[in-house]
Amino acid sequence: NVLIGKNVKIGKNCLIGANSFIPENKEIPDNSIVFGSPGRIIGNVQDKHIKMMKRAQTSYIKRAIRYKENMKLIL
Repeated sequence: NVLIGKNVKIGKNCLIGANSFIPENKEIPDNSIVFGSPGRIIGNVQDKHIKMMKRAQTSYIKRAIRYKENMKLIL
């Protein structure tokens, strides 16, 4: 439920908190943690955060593959 305005630039390895709003023309630098409405930088992403994001990404990919396989069985 994050809302991102027009012309927003979000850097690499950023964490944007749930229900945050990033207003238009905002630039979020690399490795920023952003929360709030409007979104404010509250900290910097650390190695542990990057590892967490990679684990979550892998988990979502595995779930998508399982979902597609299950849909083939149903159809």
